[in-house]
Amino acid sequence: MTSEVIISISGLQMAAGENGDEPIEIVSCGRYRKLNGIHYIRYTDIEDGESEASSNLLRIRPDGIELVKRSGAGTRMIIEKNKRSTALIRTGAGILRIGIFGLDIHLTETPDRIEAWVRYQMDAGEGPAIEWGLHIIITAKESFRILEHEKTGAEKDMEFFDIKEQPVGVFDSGVGGVSVLREMVRLLPHEDFLFFGDSANAPYGTKTAEEVCRLTLDRAAYLVSRGVKALVIACNTATSAAIIPLREKYRNIPVIGIEPALKPASMVKEHPTVLVMATPMTVRGEKFHELASRFEGKTKVVPLGCPGLVEFIENGKTAGSEISEYLEHLLQPVLSAEKIDAVVLGCTHYPFVRAEIRGIVGEDVPVLDGSEGTARELKRRLEGSGLISGRKRPGRVMFESSLPGKEKLCETLLAVKEE
Repeated sequence: MTSEVIISISGLQMAAGENGDEPIEIVSCGRYRKLNGIHYIRYTDIEDGESEASSNLLRIRPDGIELVKRSGAGTRMIIEKNKRSTALIRTGAGILRIGIFGLDIHLTETPDRIEAWVRYQMDAGEGPAIEWGLHIIITAKESFRILEHEKTGAEKDMEFFDIKEQPVGVFDSGVGGVSVLREMVRLLPHEDFLFFGDSANAPYGTKTAEEVCRLTLDRAAYLVSRGVKALVIACNTATSAAIIPLREKYRNIPVIGIEPALKPASMVKEHPTVLVMATPMTVRGEKFHELASRFEGKTKVVPLGCPGLVEFIENGKTAGSEISEYLEHLLQPVLSAEKIDAVVLGCTHYPFVRAEIRGIVGEDVPVLDGSEGTARELKRRLEGSGLISGRKRPGRVMFESSLPGKEKLCETLLAVKEE
């Protein structure tokens, strides 16, 4: 059974100079039920005297509230005492994310009235956090007949939007990031992934750092507007150019980059010589030189820019005489001058030609890349943020590209099984 209720929700900005309890919404036509000590309300907004055809949800418990508005702009907000969360507000430009920290929650109940006072901080990523309050009053049209219901009966009516079930956003300059995606799917089989490849602007490795940063920020903003719960930059060049501004801009979600796997390569033997194959921009970049400097005196790092290699893979050429001849021409001068103990693939496109590279450097030389480490870091960050999906079904992978038709190549590369 449910009870009909009227709900009043008022907002108060607690910052200096702001006072007064300003109503931000009045709600009627609410349906109420209680389950395991948690109050569930499904309601319809009243605006200008007319009822909107929308189903909004409110869940209240002693230590937190959850508010899901499907009317108007659309909002999802969870406030829990002494915990951080992210509010999602749908706008015309996409989904706006606002950091939330619950300060205090006070709940009282009588037979015909429930009242909740909530204090929290909001942080939109620009400027200082602002303290807000919510005052929620739920009054019965008659009197609450508060009954405990079987879980299955209540859950059929309560369909809460859950950020944990949103996809992980994965970005690359083209199709190469699928090599990282493949490892993430293996490690996190129940997660959904939304992959965006910017093949129309590939390769990034021959562009300026400023141009790569601009492109990466634009594509990341698109993925965030799609409601992703985490962002993975599956491109060494884009990570090098844009990871710092990305983390500054999106402080409310995990942002994970990738870097060449120099650490495992440095451990293949004492004082190894490691060849790092990467795009020209990556080997020129400050981030790469900082990374290489950490191993100074312990590992000899030999950087090798590989102009043109990304284009082979973007065109679906991962084997055959043409790519073999290209790699022979590229690698033989280095192999003649150095005894290489390990090869690091410093571009996420390159794992798709790993077999060809092994055929040239020798089967006894490890050929490493950073995809496994990136997948482990994503798993660690999702677990630490409470964002691991609870679903039991296998996750789904969605591909999008700035160059129509590349989605099919992404699907093909995802299905490739490495030996």
